[in-house]
Amino acid sequence: MRQQMVNWGWIPEGSGIGVIGCVPQSPSFGNGTMMVGTDIQPGTYRTRDSASGCYFERLSGFGGTSSEIIANDYTNAPSIVTIAATDKGFSSSRCNAWTQDLSAITASPTLIPAGTFIVGTDVLAGTYRTRVASSGCYFERLKGFSGASSEITANDFTNAPSIITIAPTDKGFATSGCSTWTQDLSQITASQTSFADGTFIVGTDVLPGTYRSGTFTSGCYYERLRGFSGASSDIIANNYTNAAAIVTILSTDKGFHSDGCGTWTKV
Repeated sequence: MRQQMVNWGWIPEGSGIGVIGCVPQSPSFGNGTMMVGTDIQPGTYRTRDSASGCYFERLSGFGGTSSEIIANDYTNAPSIVTIAATDKGFSSSRCNAWTQDLSAITASPTLIPAGTFIVGTDVLAGTYRTRVASSGCYFERLKGFSGASSEITANDFTNAPSIITIAPTDKGFATSGCSTWTQDLSQITASQTSFADGTFIVGTDVLPGTYRSGTFTSGCYYERLRGFSGASSDIIANNYTNAAAIVTILSTDKGFHSDGCGTWTKV
């Protein structure tokens, strides 16, 4: 049987009709430093599996200076990067193969583990929450995969349960160090009138009313929310204080967020 080579892969000749059936493979490459336009082509690539200590960077030159790093990241989870036609190079180490196969890698589009994901492919738009606290949880909504800070729509770093609304217009969502994001928005507080740090749904996790903060050492921050986009436009009111605080949560509020304030108790 004859074979034909297409994009680094061998495929067998089709049988019975005298035509070779070609199924082109997505371009891919491994670790190393590559020249854009010579070794690899511009485009969006992803790693489809986790790899401990994966580091990558887009380069404007090969002088080895930090000023030639356009964007970079260090991750243990699947990632995505868009390499621009104007980039000179791309370097990666300890990562799995980079591929232009951008098909879904999540087991469920409504359960989000650690990694960078494509909205509408890996994850669905909607409101998600982490149901338990996790130390060093970071997440961001993305308008692209260049790795530039200008493509971050909204982000946060927290050690407490959180909530985020991913918009249909978002290109991606990235998360690390968080527990699994889920669309199960049922109550996570033990009491609706006494709660600690986190982002909570008014009417589900906490009841409207007036609350007093608990005992804390310093740096209490809290905010009343009209939504969970992570944008400042969703903040109705907020405060940062080193002293005891009192806040009235209205029934029209969508959420309440608290960090470092101890336990809030309804008065």
